Amino acid sequence: MRSAVRKREYARRPRFDGAIVSVVILALALCVVQVSKAQVSDKSSGENLNLPGWHTIPNTTLASACPKDDSLHGTSGCAAVIRAWGGAAADTKRNRLLIWGGGHNDYYGNEVYALDLASQRMTLLVPPTPQPQACVEVQRDGKPSSRHTYFNLTYIPTTDKLFSFGGALACETGTASYATWTLDLETLEWKMLDQPEGKTRPNGQPGLSVVVYDPGTKLVFIEDLNNLYKYDPAANKYSVLNSVHGVDYHQSGVIDTALKLLLLVGGGQFWAISIAPGSNYSLQNWTARVRGCEMLMNQAYPGLAFDTERGVVVGWAGGDSVYIFDAKAKSCKAQLFPNGPGEQQANGTNGRFAYFPALHKFALVNDWQQDAVLLRLELGEPH
Repeated sequence: MRSAVRKREYARRPRFDGAIVSVVILALALCVVQVSKAQVSDKSSGENLNLPGWHTIPNTTLASACPKDDSLHGTSGCAAVIRAWGGAAADTKRNRLLIWGGGHNDYYGNEVYALDLASQRMTLLVPPTPQPQACVEVQRDGKPSSRHTYFNLTYIPTTDKLFSFGGALACETGTASYATWTLDLETLEWKMLDQPEGKTRPNGQPGLSVVVYDPGTKLVFIEDLNNLYKYDPAANKYSVLNSVHGVDYHQSGVIDTALKLLLLVGGGQFWAISIAPGSNYSLQNWTARVRGCEMLMNQAYPGLAFDTERGVVVGWAGGDSVYIFDAKAKSCKAQLFPNGPGEQQANGTNGRFAYFPALHKFALVNDWQQDAVLLRLELGEPH
């Protein structure tokens, strides 16, 4: 701010004739035009990401970061990191979407990618094992083999690790993994955790598991079509909670932390399980009770995330619309935003739609040759 203007000798102030005034006005007008152009340019380069709607992040295709190594390619190449049931998890500490996939005979590369929302870049976070072996759980360098990851990934903030259970290993026959792995996000070192055999371990058959972290209990919940389990990272222990018979294969999972509900959606079904203190973890079939949620229910592995700012579950099943789920009313409300990401992948979104509380935005990686997108919901919505 300018300092206060003192008394002046107005009699000595120079007088401007009409021509000079005209020149000054023209110069000011040109300055205004230049400022306006600069503001438009700033918005097009990222400032408008704070406005409601879908926003493409340029130059963030996964294809741009794929290693050029023919020994990794299998039958589908790097495309399979996403298209072959590839999953992801939100590293909310660093605002990164971590992507890991491949597996079966589609792709043998076990690298991990990160969509870094701070730098707005897609990076190769953990490089692949050179000349990987097929049909093994652990590669020669100690890293896990590539696999279909489905909805089997989650981020554990208390340990700052990416958690993975099960999957379909890189193998011509798609061998099932029953292993639990963690990736330390400080050291970027993988570790396979020792787990007891038998009933206390979930079923690792490909595609059967839904893995979700609950910040309230600081536990990981795993649903495997037979039972619901909890995993305690502090004790490195699985425990059976209840049976879940009848749940379809094509589920995505999300926890409504406000109402303490684990929701399983997809394959024509909608299930709920209370994870509140004292719960018996019984399975509740909401399929015929919810309204307006058909687009989410009828997709395979739809995108689901919990918006902590608004206290609601948000789903995406392809196209321009997202669906806001009110668990108390058991209803979905569609919100349409133009220029969306297009159709969902045939093999699902599998965790690649995630919410980042520090940014108040959702991030989505839909296809390996498609730029990532951000979504900001309408501002000022009630919690």
